[in-house]
Amino acid sequence: MKAFEIAKHDLDYCFQDGGIVASADHFNDYWARDSFYASWGYLEIGEIEKVKSNLDLFISYQKEDGQIPRRIDCFFVGLKYLGIKIKRKSIQPKYAGAYIFPALDPNILFVIVCHRYFKKSGDLDFLKTNFEKIFQALQWLEKFEADGFLQEKIFANWMDVIVKRGAVLYTNVLYFDALNAFAKICVSLNKKELSDKYSARAEKLKKIINEKFWNGKYYIDWMDGNKKYDYFSTDGNVFAIYFEVSDAEKTKKIIARIEKDKLDEIPMKTNFPNYPWWRVALRMYLIGTSGYQNNYASWLWLGCIYAIALKNSGYNQEANKIEDKITKKIEEFQKVYEIYTPDGAPYRGWFWKSAATFAWSSGLYLWMNKILENVVVDF
Repeated sequence: MKAFEIAKHDLDYCFQDGGIVASADHFNDYWARDSFYASWGYLEIGEIEKVKSNLDLFISYQKEDGQIPRRIDCFFVGLKYLGIKIKRKSIQPKYAGAYIFPALDPNILFVIVCHRYFKKSGDLDFLKTNFEKIFQALQWLEKFEADGFLQEKIFANWMDVIVKRGAVLYTNVLYFDALNAFAKICVSLNKKELSDKYSARAEKLKKIINEKFWNGKYYIDWMDGNKKYDYFSTDGNVFAIYFEVSDAEKTKKIIARIEKDKLDEIPMKTNFPNYPWWRVALRMYLIGTSGYQNNYASWLWLGCIYAIALKNSGYNQEANKIEDKITKKIEEFQKVYEIYTPDGAPYRGWFWKSAATFAWSSGLYLWMNKILENVVVDF
């Protein structure tokens, strides 16, 4: 099978009972960030109703204060990691991050996907019906703002096995796009005052990201108070290019850094250099995969974002090379896996193995492929 067909098959398998589960095996619950990123692919190939259904599922479990569930469980998740698969009598939302602190990117991605859904569907009734829910999701995030940035506790974004605290690049670049997305939603609903307010907030955030995070060569990983942590984080830097937080000069330097540190070989690795051992959650050592998000395992979804960021920045040849690497990797193993080892094989440890039929990467592969093979869509 060709890679597009494989990715479509794997994503379709993950669409279960009106929502998108993260994978066919140990992640077969409704994880917010996985399903929201996977939605980009469904939207690009015209599977509009599946995205609406998934949004409706998460809206139905949104808290009154606006928080979107990090995960909606079909199974007892903790037991699954011990090899015991017991299905719940009814699905149950979970709101905390990997530990006790709230994850912020589910709310951010919810706002982004609501806007993308409207752009593809033209479903103004959806925006009208759910405007307060979307607004509440954004307002819930605002209570985590300090010093101009979203501030988070440990294990509170997609890299939920790495100790980071404070203003994280990935989270704040994504938040920039959510603020812009909400401003555009307001335009569609003739709410000019709100649109102007959130558009201005987005531009202010972009300005201070460039002032505080840029170190002359790339955007640093995170800041905790006055202390800066200048690891190169692939996620935040790639999104900075894609969402046009970076200008042409900065983009060129980020690309050079990625190539210098060989982060795009599978692609892509998460960071350089390694985080120290004590920043990796203990459970990752216990299951034998301490390199899960630490300059070891490669993630196809990051490569997909990078390819489109390159394309949109005029690096067409480089974008096609990244797409080709991902395509060959999917076709080699006839499935979309969560993570790959440095030698290019799906990770398989003594206790933990890479999730197979991975919705997040499947969806973003479809998204990337359609855009590169056709026309870049401006969101």
